[in-house]
Amino acid sequence: MKYLFSFVVITYITLIIFLDQYFPPPWPDEVLFSSAAYQLANYKKFTTEVLSGIVFGMDQATLWMSPLYMVFLSFLYVFIGEFLWVGRSLSLFFGILTLYIFYKIIKSVIKDEKIAIIFSFFLGIELSFLRAGNIIRMESLNLLFSLLTVYFLERKNFSLSGMFIGLSALTHPISVFLVPITFLYTYRWRDLVKIALIVILIMFPWLIYVAFHWDVFVIQFFSQFARKTAHYDFQSFLYFVKVLGGQYQTKINFIAFYILILAGMVLFIWDVFRDKQVIKYFLIFLFVFLVVFFGREMWYVVYIVPFLLIFFINFIKYYQSFRTYLMIFLFFLFGFIQFHFWYKHLSKYQAYKKEYVEYISLLKNHTQNCQMVFLQAIPDPYFDLPKDKIYKEFAPFGILKYSTGEHIAKRKKTYESIDCFVISEKIPSEPILEEYLQKNKANFTIMSITGFQTIPSVFVYLKH
Repeated sequence: MKYLFSFVVITYITLIIFLDQYFPPPWPDEVLFSSAAYQLANYKKFTTEVLSGIVFGMDQATLWMSPLYMVFLSFLYVFIGEFLWVGRSLSLFFGILTLYIFYKIIKSVIKDEKIAIIFSFFLGIELSFLRAGNIIRMESLNLLFSLLTVYFLERKNFSLSGMFIGLSALTHPISVFLVPITFLYTYRWRDLVKIALIVILIMFPWLIYVAFHWDVFVIQFFSQFARKTAHYDFQSFLYFVKVLGGQYQTKINFIAFYILILAGMVLFIWDVFRDKQVIKYFLIFLFVFLVVFFGREMWYVVYIVPFLLIFFINFIKYYQSFRTYLMIFLFFLFGFIQFHFWYKHLSKYQAYKKEYVEYISLLKNHTQNCQMVFLQAIPDPYFDLPKDKIYKEFAPFGILKYSTGEHIAKRKKTYESIDCFVISEKIPSEPILEEYLQKNKANFTIMSITGFQTIPSVFVYLKH
């Protein structure tokens, strides 16, 4: 059966190679994580140069996100250098490991290697999982740690599960869902204390580092965290629906995804008082789902899918007589999602690859005489522009919310030192930047890059 799992891995790698830099296109988040890794690799400082002077403390420490993914990425940058394909290859590697651990979990639940391989194939072709394996972000790594935690909790190995909870917390704060999941596996205080101590031990170096930069941590991390919890109402629910569907780029695809969730819920209600395993895996899925909902980020949807499949596998196990029909249902559902995505986007994908080359060429020409360039664009051209310039990036929305007068004054000074601003019409500028550009419009020559089918219009502000 090993050769069948190899087929799953080869399919996953082939799809990501084919997606290239389109799904997703080069993203501003990638620049922020890459910049921190580059600084660590080359200057032994954990700072984010592209946000220095814009976000408080970025010239001292990068504390707006957990560090482990960026630390791993810095090891590659030491030997290879900073390139988009290097960072994305690291995410692909973690995605392959995640597929294997997912396969092991499914196999242990259903005791059927063929079905474990089929479900691994479903995850390997799932669009949010493909996207997580093709971007410089920590989702692939953190999903790996999350599944490893569940894998060892299943085996009552609380030492290793505690270790992976700690590593997950060092990778992404969203791993908070592992706390209630742990309580599903043990209520013994000795086990819980053991896990907690191991988590603290794993996180101790980072906690010390945070303590030495507490003022920076408060501004960077809590501002980033607060923006996600500011508004939860009906509009927030609609936003989450859009996010959950946004991974597929078309409405019909995420409707199919909701059908899968609904089917699982119906089956759960039918058997809620019959099978404790069903209840356990439903609660695991529910914890993950709720944390993703409150996280309100399109990238986080990737956490839902494997835990939904683990939950759904229990019905394959429980309903032996309907196993074939349930497998056919899943096969056609995931097959439909994939087919519809490629049908709708293949021509757009081909057009994008040609347009992106022209887009980069125009930006190079427009900014060739600039020493410092501010980038606020999707796709983000950072990785394809000349490295003989200083680049600045727009901050994640909400992280500037609690800026003091001193922080704002420093940001204004940074904007005044920038020669060129690349501003996408699809991304609203933060108020201080917008005010600066409007107030000093006479000091800039404004050039427009338009006419693309797949790339939003971009305005380049060139200082006289």
